Amino acid sequence: MARQSSESQSRAPRSPQRGLEASSSSEDALKGQYEVLRCIGQGSFGTVRLARHILTGAEVAVKTVRKGELDPAFLQAEVAIMKAVEHPSVVQLFQVMETADRVYLIMEYAGRGDLLQYIPQGVGLPEREARGLFEQVASALCTCHAQGIAHRDVKLDNILLDSRGRIKLCDFGLGCQFRQGELLDTVCGTITYWAPERFLLEEYLGPAVDVWSLGVVLYFMLTGHLPFKGNAFQELRDQVLHRSWVLPAHVSLQAQDLVAKMLTVDPMERPSMADVTRHPWLKWGQWPFVIDTRKSCHRFCPDPATVKVMLDLGFDLTDTWTSLKGRKFDQAMATYLLLRHQHSQGAVGKDLISMAQVLHRGVPPAGTSFL
Repeated sequence: MARQSSESQSRAPRSPQRGLEASSSSEDALKGQYEVLRCIGQGSFGTVRLARHILTGAEVAVKTVRKGELDPAFLQAEVAIMKAVEHPSVVQLFQVMETADRVYLIMEYAGRGDLLQYIPQGVGLPEREARGLFEQVASALCTCHAQGIAHRDVKLDNILLDSRGRIKLCDFGLGCQFRQGELLDTVCGTITYWAPERFLLEEYLGPAVDVWSLGVVLYFMLTGHLPFKGNAFQELRDQVLHRSWVLPAHVSLQAQDLVAKMLTVDPMERPSMADVTRHPWLKWGQWPFVIDTRKSCHRFCPDPATVKVMLDLGFDLTDTWTSLKGRKFDQAMATYLLLRHQHSQGAVGKDLISMAQVLHRGVPPAGTSFL
């Protein structure tokens, strides 16, 4: 989930975030709130571990970044983006913790791995399944672009599947916030997914390079291999600039048309993500499952049943409300979000309360005020 590109980064992205709130915790900041189970990923700038939230029993992914190993502006941007994006096909952020030398991002755990592991190599997916998965990624990116957020490292490794087979776009470590029409010049991302303008070392539009990269992802979904396979920069550059790819005959004409449009060399002729989501190929079928739009804590009244569980766990009602209203992504907000997440996974009503009460008897919540 935290895989970072090995490519260089020449300029930090702009972010409105002014700083992460420091914790008085030591290096073992997770203790008391999370039980670390095992390492599940290692990136250039961080480690991802599977952990269990002690109060709710929910499994989470914990990305740990050492300060000093990454430009602070990139980390600030990643946190700001994850706080801002709320979409069912984007990995959800639950909590942000900081110590003197580390930052911890507590996130939704997608337990079925990434698309690179899931898609049969050299074979691809049945077209109907590919369409269902692609629709979810396209919807997530469309939402990001509408909010002025570019991912800039869209690839199979950064598209996960949760336990129910639903898409979760992850790793905004190279993401940035942009203004409409703004040209970017940061050299970043994974070279096999690079758009032509990046090979030409030109300034680029963030959404346009995301569309190209997602076109590469779609090609892999349909065929089981990447469209550009050069082992050296110049070889890849030539293949990308000269459109040296073909799709097998079994791929439908509409799917071929969508791939061709997304892999258009001229970025000004490339479709937007909104255009992609309206392509006829995506209108054939229906989503494989109904997904409700995730609601933001600061735009609706907290769920009464979940607040009752929070009270049973010992959280102060005023503190909980302040945390949710201010979107602090602290312990109280994380517990609330995790309870809501479990509810969406099937745990409802009294089951949630009973579970919380049992856990509460065994492990009191660290740092909460009891009623």
